[in-house]
Amino acid sequence: MKFEEYTLRSGQRLAIDKTLEGFKSGKRMLTVLPTGYGKTIVISGVAKAQIEETGKKVIIVEPTKSLCEQVLGVVTEHLPHLRVIPHHSDSKGNLLLEGADIIVTLPESLANISAQLEGKVCCVVYDEGHHSIADTYYQVFCALYKKGVNAMGVTATPVRSDHMSLARLYNDESVIRYLPDGVDEGYLVSPVLHMYQLGENFRGQMLNVCLEHAQGGKTIVFCESIALCEKYLEAVTNETSAQGKKAVAVMVHCEMSNDDRKAAENAFKNDPDVKLIFNVATLREGFDHPPVSVVAFTGNVKSKLVAAQMIGRGARPVCDLTATTNEGRRAQIAASSKPTFAVLDFHDKERVIEEHPLHEILKPYKAIQPGTGEERELTYQERESEEHFEECRQLYVGALRRMCVLTGDELSEGIFEVSGINEQVRKITQGIISIEAAANEMMVKRKVAEANRIRKYAEKLRADSPTLSDSEVLAEILSGMGIDTEQVMNTAAFTPGLA
Repeated sequence: MKFEEYTLRSGQRLAIDKTLEGFKSGKRMLTVLPTGYGKTIVISGVAKAQIEETGKKVIIVEPTKSLCEQVLGVVTEHLPHLRVIPHHSDSKGNLLLEGADIIVTLPESLANISAQLEGKVCCVVYDEGHHSIADTYYQVFCALYKKGVNAMGVTATPVRSDHMSLARLYNDESVIRYLPDGVDEGYLVSPVLHMYQLGENFRGQMLNVCLEHAQGGKTIVFCESIALCEKYLEAVTNETSAQGKKAVAVMVHCEMSNDDRKAAENAFKNDPDVKLIFNVATLREGFDHPPVSVVAFTGNVKSKLVAAQMIGRGARPVCDLTATTNEGRRAQIAASSKPTFAVLDFHDKERVIEEHPLHEILKPYKAIQPGTGEERELTYQERESEEHFEECRQLYVGALRRMCVLTGDELSEGIFEVSGINEQVRKITQGIISIEAAANEMMVKRKVAEANRIRKYAEKLRADSPTLSDSEVLAEILSGMGIDTEQVMNTAAFTPGLA
C-alpha cells in the first residue's frame, strides 16, 4: 500500500511529526514502537518528507542482510515513486548509488557509502536502533552529523542489556510506546504466559503442547544452541512420522546457507502442514508472520530485552483492523481466530510464574501513582502526561536528596539533563525501573564518578610533585574537597596511604 493511502496510527503520526520537528532543531531523534506496530511506515514517512524537502538521499541501516531485504520490499511498496536500492555484498549497490533516492544497507557499508555520496545525503535512519551506539555505527555517525546529516533511530527495545545508554547517540525521543500500549490501542494481540515442566519425553510433549495452544496457527520455538535445535527437530519429526503424518517442523540457524534458510522460512509461512519453526535467536528481529500464535522458549531467559523482541513475533493480528476506535479494534481482535497468543516456557525446574522474567515483560503496565504510594494501572495518556512526569521527577529528586546524592538549592533544567535525572524519570514513568532502584543506581554512578575524579587528581599530584608522601597527597585532595584535613588526620580511624 502506498504511503499516501495508509491511515497512520496515532503513534506513527506522532513519531513522524516529532522527528521532522526535531530535525529542524538539529536533534538526533529516537522512535520507540513495539514489534508489529508499524515502524517501517514511520521510516517511510520520514524518508519521504526529507527527500521532498532537501532533494537529497536517505540511507537506512539494517543489522542483517535479511532485514535489508525485508525493509527494502516494504519501503518500495510504500514509496513506489522513489528509487530504493539495496547495498550489501550480494547486491550491485555501488553501481546504482548516484541514481538512488533511498539506500538500504549494513553498518559496515555506511562509511563507504557516505564517502561516495558526500554532501548528497540528508538523513540516516538506524533501524533496530538499539544496535546503533556500537562503534561500528557511532564513529561514522559522528562524522555525518558534523556535516549536517540528520539521524533517526527506530527500535522496540531502547534499553540494552549491557546498560549502555542510547543517549550516547540520540538526544530526544519522538514517541515511546511498548507492547501493552499497542494492545491498549487495539493494534496488537495480547500475550498469555504458560509454563510447562516437562518429563523425559519432553520433546514429544512439547509438540503436542504447541499444537494445542496454536489452534491451527504457527509456532516459533527459540532454542539455546544449534545442537539442541537439531535435536528438537529430529524428535518432532520422529514423533509425527510415528503417527504416520508429514513433517510439521523446520529449523533455521546462522550456520545454514541463505538459500536453505529462505527455503525453511518459506515452508513455515506457506506450507499449511508446517506448524513449527525452530531457531537459535535467528528470528528474534524482523521476522513477521501474523499467523504465529505461539512463541516458545526452551531455555533460560537470560535477557528480558531479548525476550521482549522474541515475544513480539506473535503480536501481529490476523484480522483487518477497520474500526476507528481503540475499543472497536480490540473487539475485532477478540472476534478473530487469534484473540490472544501464547508464550510458552518449557523447562525442567520448578518455577513461580510471578517471579519469571517473562511475566515482568507481559504483565499489564502498572505504576505507583505519585503522591499516593498506591499501585494502579495508568492509561497511556496518563503515563505520557507532563503532570505524571513532573510528579515522578519530584519524588525521584526527593529520594536523591534523602540519600545525599543531591544537595543544595533546586537544580536547573539544564543540570537535570546533564546529570541524567530526566532520563531516569522517563524510565520511571514507563515502569522500566522503580524510584528506589533509580536512586540507588544514580548514587552508585555518582560514587564511581567521584572516585574517578579523586584518582585522576591524585595521579596529577603525583606527576607534578613526585616527592609528596601518601599523607600529603591525601591532605591535598581533602583540602580540595573542602574537608578539614587536620581534623580527619587526627582521628583514630584515619589510616594514611592510598590504594
